[in-house]
Amino acid sequence: MNIRRLVITVVFLGLLYMAARPMIDTDTWWHLRTGQWILENRALPQVDRFSFSRDGEPWYYPGWLAEILMAKVHALGGLAGLNLLFGGVLVLAFLVIHLTMEGNPFLRGAVFILAAGASEIYWNARPQLFTFLFTACFYLCLRRYLWGRRNALWVLPLIMVLWVNIHAGFAVGFILLLVAVFGQGLHFLAQGASRPPETGRKLAWLVGTLAACLAAAAVNPHGITILAYPFKTVSIQFLQRFIQEWQSPDFHYLEAQLFLILFFAAWAAVVFSPEKMDVRDFCFLAFIGYMGFLAWRNTNLLSIVAPAVIMKYAQPIVDRLFPGWDPDHAVSKLQSAVHIAAAACLTVAVLFLGAASLSPESIQTAIRRQVPVDAVSYLAENPVQGRMFNSYNFGSYLLWYLPGIPVFVDGRTDLYDDEILSQYLTVIHAREGWREIMEQWRIEVVFVEVTAPIRQVLLSEGWTVLYQDDKAVILVLPGG
Repeated sequence: MNIRRLVITVVFLGLLYMAARPMIDTDTWWHLRTGQWILENRALPQVDRFSFSRDGEPWYYPGWLAEILMAKVHALGGLAGLNLLFGGVLVLAFLVIHLTMEGNPFLRGAVFILAAGASEIYWNARPQLFTFLFTACFYLCLRRYLWGRRNALWVLPLIMVLWVNIHAGFAVGFILLLVAVFGQGLHFLAQGASRPPETGRKLAWLVGTLAACLAAAAVNPHGITILAYPFKTVSIQFLQRFIQEWQSPDFHYLEAQLFLILFFAAWAAVVFSPEKMDVRDFCFLAFIGYMGFLAWRNTNLLSIVAPAVIMKYAQPIVDRLFPGWDPDHAVSKLQSAVHIAAAACLTVAVLFLGAASLSPESIQTAIRRQVPVDAVSYLAENPVQGRMFNSYNFGSYLLWYLPGIPVFVDGRTDLYDDEILSQYLTVIHAREGWREIMEQWRIEVVFVEVTAPIRQVLLSEGWTVLYQDDKAVILVLPGG
């Protein structure tokens, strides 16, 4: 085992160690519930049946294939199986990212781990992790084609057929294609009359691939209308104002700082490199960076695009600093044996630590930090009568563990839209008009965070505390 192979092994073991953690998210539960419903009914949902505030309203979600897979894996392997599924998707995505990078193994490894750390906030057991994988695949194919490698653009429409049925993030595929077309167009114009014929052919291929992907996106249960879904989602004001992942990154957090370091590292590599920056690299780096500054959930895209750019422009600097160094040079049998032994020891350690991180106890501890497990268990043992107003953060967990109780709201923001979500905010913060909303929906039970402003207001009006702990409180209407 030479130096290059040892470094690659250590880097991927580091990734496995980072990925070996509970990935269950507050939104995981409604995806599981939907997948379970699809399997039970052998049909895709057309209207909502999980809430009372949107009961019977049209509802569909592009992630039905992912939700079926999640439900199947959970039925076979429980929450640990679900973690292994998404951990595998994550590792596969970073394998693809690694293929976009070339050059010095130590620099490659450092950039790789930095990119992993910058995207870590995105690592959740939700269909969006498939978008991370497919985005990496799109970028790999585009990059290899743009810079003279084999033409594998024909793969992209096939990926799009799968992507459009797994997650609404399929829009990112079109963004990458549009950036590639725009960048290649600028490259075409910049070359002037002396441009080689292949420059125009590549632009034509990219435009044709974009058209083919648009046609491929229509291969789903809802046809071409699915293209409007991402626009509908991003237009919901509640997301930008109150959901962290849709807001601009807060650079007081380490994850946001890692995104910033990755962003500046890419531009530093470009500035100090003896190689002139390609306009296509500029387009990818500038636009994907811009998207990351707009919303937390977009920061992971830079972890796909930046590593290849950094290696391309930093490698000439490394070559000047360490001329003649060959990481692939032959090593003695003793050195190879030492490398293999070190890799084996690290592998055992990562497997041991990973198994401990994904134990049932560790997973339950992580879940308890997110949702009111004990309060929901109380409701399961002590059913309440009447409609229940619930916290947005509790809704998805209620859907999964108490499917017989319709919720007021949960993580499906595309269903509730600003109409219901604005009502939710009015009640939870006890703003003017909260009584009218409670009366409109005939609310008799309230299940919210113990810190919610509405709790104190209801107590002052005589509502009874049915259950309370350090995370949640359940109140019932006087006389209820």
